[in-house]
Amino acid sequence: MKKTFIITAFALITFSSCKKDYTCVCKETHSFSSMSGYYNNNIYIINDTESSAKTECEAKKNSADLTTSTTTISTVCSIQ
Repeated sequence: MKKTFIITAFALITFSSCKKDYTCVCKETHSFSSMSGYYNNNIYIINDTESSAKTECEAKKNSADLTTSTTTISTVCSIQ
């Protein structure tokens, strides 16, 4: 019984930290002086652990934001 428990615990730890494909979807909202709306949807496939994939996906959001005197581009990224 103890041996079975140890093997099961080891298997759960091993499989829970495996790298998998996660889809990161980023939606850009553009706002110009005269108009605004959704402009672009970017989809990224990230092969990593779930927590690392979330971190990488959030980093893509931060790198895409832009604000000037006439234009604002804001991006929302999430794991789907």
